Amino acid sequence: MEDATEDTPDEMVEKVIGDEMTDCRRYWWMHLLYVSNYFDESKCMVHSWYLAADFQLYCIAAIFFVMCRTPRIKMVVLRILFVLGVVIPTLKTYYLNLDGVLIVTPDLALDLFQNSSTFDKVYKRGHTNLAGYILGMALGYWFYDWQKAGSDPKTFRKYQFLYWTLFPLLFLCCYSGTIFYSYSAAPSLTVHLLYAAFLKPTFALLMCLFIAGVITQLEDLYRPIFEWPVWTIPSRLSFSAYLLHFALIRNFLGMQTTPYRGTAMVLVTRGAMLIISAFICAFFFWILVENPFRNVIREWFITPEVIKKKTKLNTDSTSEVIKENKKLNGFSEKKEDGK
Repeated sequence: MEDATEDTPDEMVEKVIGDEMTDCRRYWWMHLLYVSNYFDESKCMVHSWYLAADFQLYCIAAIFFVMCRTPRIKMVVLRILFVLGVVIPTLKTYYLNLDGVLIVTPDLALDLFQNSSTFDKVYKRGHTNLAGYILGMALGYWFYDWQKAGSDPKTFRKYQFLYWTLFPLLFLCCYSGTIFYSYSAAPSLTVHLLYAAFLKPTFALLMCLFIAGVITQLEDLYRPIFEWPVWTIPSRLSFSAYLLHFALIRNFLGMQTTPYRGTAMVLVTRGAMLIISAFICAFFFWILVENPFRNVIREWFITPEVIKKKTKLNTDSTSEVIKENKKLNGFSEKKEDGK
């Protein structure tokens, strides 16, 4: 193996990002069309697989919305799609001899997941992430029907103690994957298949329950934290931060000239530094690129009538939330008028 200390800075850059730059010049159209997650030979912006998968699932949802008109057909098709979303990753894991979860190693991360069949065949594909998306669609339809029926949020208050267990369950769902990193006996094929089939749907189901609790104002422990207005700023910057964070990781690794012990505290500290750096860079990216581009799209393709209608819908939704909050806090409009 060639001694890395003999490489010049230009040679080191070529080794680290040379292939990535070449692939970006060659396969840029994959990202433009949001199909990069179905091409495995490119190293260009590997982390953008999520954007492609999300767009593909959004297209499936749009087709579903147009073609499935009656509630009965919607229910049947949603169930079929959910079953497919569970069965397909399981069959791929079995026949291709894949891992039940994506096992990330330092070498695999440095190689941009190029040698991981699990990442290529299951993890990043749009159709293999279908189950969680279907659960989200089902939640949307449920909330629409619930809101249309004028149901009382107080009816869910009796479940708030169960609701508080969601965060521990979400953590347990993530932590359970550590069995694949054990130095003892490797998990059996059955374990791999169970994880491939049910890990993502289970996590998605728990997240759906959590979101349902927030929108129905089921409790006052988690909800005020996530309704904190300060979250508006990072939520606006999250897309830019997502695009930039991978480059920052590569930059941090490139600046590391000496080995370090990867303790929990070191990993947490470096992770926090990465997140803060990503959002700082995202702020300038949002000002200089994302927001101006959004304004151009808005000016060219969105009519003033649509903007006015959307603003009215947001205002009406805010008013409804305020009314529900007053009801939950024991106030009524009559009492307000009496005062």
